[in-house]
Amino acid sequence: MCYHHISMNFLRQLIGKKTGAQEERFEEIEKLVNNNEKLLAILQVLATGVFAIEPDGRVFFWSKGAETLTGISEISARGRFYQKVLELPEEEEKSPLVELIETRKTVKREYQTKTQNSHRRQDFGGQANLRTQNPIPLLLTFIPLLNPRGRLLGAVVEIKDISDEKRLEQMKLDFVSIVSHELRTPITNIKGHLDVVMKEAENLSSQHRKFLQRAYISNERQLETIEALLNISRIERGTVKIDIKPIRLEDVISGVVAEFEEQAQAKNLEIKFIYPHLTLPQIMADRDRTREVLINLVSNAIKYTRQGGITIRVTQKGKELITSVSDTGIGISPEVKPHLFQKFFRGERVLTEESPGTGLGLYIAKSFVELMGGRIWVESEENRGSTFSFSLPIIP
Repeated sequence: MCYHHISMNFLRQLIGKKTGAQEERFEEIEKLVNNNEKLLAILQVLATGVFAIEPDGRVFFWSKGAETLTGISEISARGRFYQKVLELPEEEEKSPLVELIETRKTVKREYQTKTQNSHRRQDFGGQANLRTQNPIPLLLTFIPLLNPRGRLLGAVVEIKDISDEKRLEQMKLDFVSIVSHELRTPITNIKGHLDVVMKEAENLSSQHRKFLQRAYISNERQLETIEALLNISRIERGTVKIDIKPIRLEDVISGVVAEFEEQAQAKNLEIKFIYPHLTLPQIMADRDRTREVLINLVSNAIKYTRQGGITIRVTQKGKELITSVSDTGIGISPEVKPHLFQKFFRGERVLTEESPGTGLGLYIAKSFVELMGGRIWVESEENRGSTFSFSLPIIP
């Protein structure tokens, strides 16, 4: 029973006369009740949708903001599991509550509601729009409720309609896709013309050839950037084509190493693939996407290594093959590590190295690996090199 439902006057009449200690204790309880009522009043007037759940997921508090946002009344929500109230998908690898129990930290999850019932949506100014019959994307933020001894009492959940954010994100993706497609054709044509001129113009001076070579390299970088942006658009839209079939990983690695030998030698770096002693089993993967992942990791290793070299190894662990690309480069600070696989992220030290790049490569590599059923991670220390590893499943 909630304290705010208890009449303090009734308690006084029930208890009757009290000793001094009892009166003091009674005043403490009265202060707690008053504070509780104030907190509940604050929560109720918040425009943000907020509700609270028991450790098993049952709703015990449902704010006016949550009612306004979802169109679901407190009477309908109280005592029911929040997944049922919001009609959320039931299939989850790990529920937010399990994660709260394990970590005692705030958990954020995005959901696409399955309900076709009426919901109120918020516009950019925070005002309620007309009801819509369509499912809406929600962001739920689960904040653990802990007692002084650290026991989990439940969670406060902020509920937010992110339809507008999703529409803006889609508009940006559409813009990136259109612009990239429009740029790719002329830049590809320029590449072709430069290639022809460099191969067939025998009377060019060394100075002119140097200019053409610089133009060719700059053009290649622009093409790489455009292709990266197109890949981002495909990944975010979920339209990346993945052709999973049996492949031999060592063949893909050998090809990538051969591609980068000249570039490594230009920096006096050694690049090598250490073949395993035993024949490796085939993996289930997309050959082209696997090659793109390797190209990204090897390219980065060469880019951020001044001396020493790059070593590629493959090991078998259970039902997967793990490919590791190790370098003797500048390494990665602990502060930067958590952000490495985010879009457009480039560490401060990387920027001071004046290395060209968009900050998209590792995000794309991670996306491709995960789409093929694998995972990717990094181990590194500053000034002691880095090892990027990714796993891919073996043929069952």
